[in-house]
Amino acid sequence: MKFPFKPASALWVLALAAFSFLAFASADPQQLTIRDIVTQQTQLRAQVVAGKGAFKDMEKRDRAALIERQDRVLAMLGGAQTLDEMPPDKRTEVFNDLEWIKAAVTKAEDERMVCEYTRSVGSNRMTSICMTAKQQRENRSGAQDSLRRAYKCDSCAGN
Repeated sequence: MKFPFKPASALWVLALAAFSFLAFASADPQQLTIRDIVTQQTQLRAQVVAGKGAFKDMEKRDRAALIERQDRVLAMLGGAQTLDEMPPDKRTEVFNDLEWIKAAVTKAEDERMVCEYTRSVGSNRMTSICMTAKQQRENRSGAQDSLRRAYKCDSCAGN
């Protein structure tokens, strides 16, 4: 029996993959070992070069800058076995570059387009609404804040 492709389940799988990738990318660089950093940057590089996931809509110049920073980090880590072996100024440089890479990854994730099929109030017709992941997150946060404010005002009116 063939199952029809369900866009919602595909979006869920992509969201889960992006979340696990960001969780790994957001680890504190000062707590990672050199092996962890090299593994992390190698996996990240594969996605950046392939233009997949969060990097699908990333501009070429931004991808090139990201790859350049990765090259710098990997070159600085080249001969060291542990981060403690590195001179403090090099460690700081590696840390700063890893933070820059993390910010670029987060920005790429925020700029990713997300589309949802929703029903308008009073209608059964489905419409597609597309926005960036950042806009979607802000809309949801704003809606939750509005509900909280409305609830507080309603509970205060009774006094």
